[in-house]
Amino acid sequence: MGTYGEAKKVRETVYRTSYQTQLELVSMVNLKANIMLGLTSFLLSVVVAVFLGSAAASESDYVWAVLLLLLSMMVALILSVLAARPDLNTKPVSGEDREVGTGNLLFFGNVQHLNLAQYEAAMTHLMHNYDLIYEQMARDIHSMGTVLQRKYRLLYASYWAFTFGLTAALAVLIVQFSIALT
Repeated sequence: MGTYGEAKKVRETVYRTSYQTQLELVSMVNLKANIMLGLTSFLLSVVVAVFLGSAAASESDYVWAVLLLLLSMMVALILSVLAARPDLNTKPVSGEDREVGTGNLLFFGNVQHLNLAQYEAAMTHLMHNYDLIYEQMARDIHSMGTVLQRKYRLLYASYWAFTFGLTAALAVLIVQFSIALT
């Protein structure tokens, strides 16, 4: 086992690396959700403009395929909006939380209700207790992880709805087209 200074340096490296990884993952999921948002919005606009804008839409044999595509694109769009949306935990940090260190002083949503004097006092208390600092950092990283888990589940569901909708609409089109040929 190394010295206290070496252990402290290792601990700080672990926390720094964890924060960096979490922030990169948040950035990735937001980018992917925005891509899905743009793609599904574009496809919805094209389908509505091309198919539903035409007079032949009500007489078309392909209404079911188009409706299936529109429905799946709407589901994918809604899920990608939910994945891209910020998740703000605005649970206020009480005076008791600040004293025992159970609140998260490192996340703005938890401290936004504090005035400057309260926040400075809480941070001063925190800075004088190294174990409490590491507990706060661990709590913050855990909170980021739970937000990431929700965002990635929604993004996965958005991908699934998108893929299912395209595949199902294509299958319906093929069946309807083959029926129309016979």
